[in-house]
Amino acid sequence: MATMPDDRTHPLLAQVPLTVSPFVTLPTAATLPYTYKSMPSTLPPPSTGITGATDEKPKYVVSPSGHAAHPDEIVASCKALQAYIANLQEDAERELRELTERIHAQELAEKRRVAPAASTARRACSSPSASPATPKSRACWPR
Repeated sequence: MATMPDDRTHPLLAQVPLTVSPFVTLPTAATLPYTYKSMPSTLPPPSTGITGATDEKPKYVVSPSGHAAHPDEIVASCKALQAYIANLQEDAERELRELTERIHAQELAEKRRVAPAASTARRACSSPSASPATPKSRACWPR
């Protein structure tokens, strides 16, 4: 960091003229009335009337609706909400898997009802036996 000698001004600042604007008022110290009382150095007792040590944490985070909570309570509720949403997602994924399996089973049952021997006939056609009496083109067709 380069420092400048005290007797020299910065070249850029030397180009800016110092003017006093009549529209800008500088801040001034506020004058206090004779009836001013200084603020106490300690907090006053709570308005609820509960004094002494309690296990309940102070609820100093207040929502616009008026609900007050401690930050630890907010974090705990967020974690509970996150766990609830994760549980819902797992349930939804399981239901979706079960639904797809059920649809697949129904489609397979429908295919078997329409042509029960089609799956066995395809297997027979895919591996024909070589017999000299029947031509290869008719090996899959029943007589």
